[in-house]
Amino acid sequence: MIVIKKVDNYKLIEEISKEKDFIIYLGINSNDKLVSIKEVSKINKNEDFSLKNQLKILKELKHVNIMRLKVLKVLQKTKENYYIISEYCNGGKLSDLLKYYHDTNKSQLNEIYIQKIIRQVSSGLHFIHY
Repeated sequence: MIVIKKVDNYKLIEEISKEKDFIIYLGINSNDKLVSIKEVSKINKNEDFSLKNQLKILKELKHVNIMRLKVLKVLQKTKENYYIISEYCNGGKLSDLLKYYHDTNKSQLNEIYIQKIIRQVSSGLHFIHY
């Protein structure tokens, strides 16, 4: 296993996704449990405050269809990045699944599978709004 970098007790072992403002890594904790680690560049103070408030709210959400936010870490050496540790969901993103089926012209998604996805998304959204 190649370690890209370490943050506290976490080893970042693979880049999963990269966007303009963040990178998501597959990580591993000291107990060898896989986690998702989102590296977010620090921003101005107003955005910084907003991000902290959003993360505080997300940490308190407990629902089967919402990824759990575990820890908020700030890299102490440079103080340039936030490291947001969450559950690792190895199924990928829903948008990637839909894109795969669209791009490959595979058979359409099974109706029962689609119903299951819609129920899960609806359940999570209902929980957040009420």
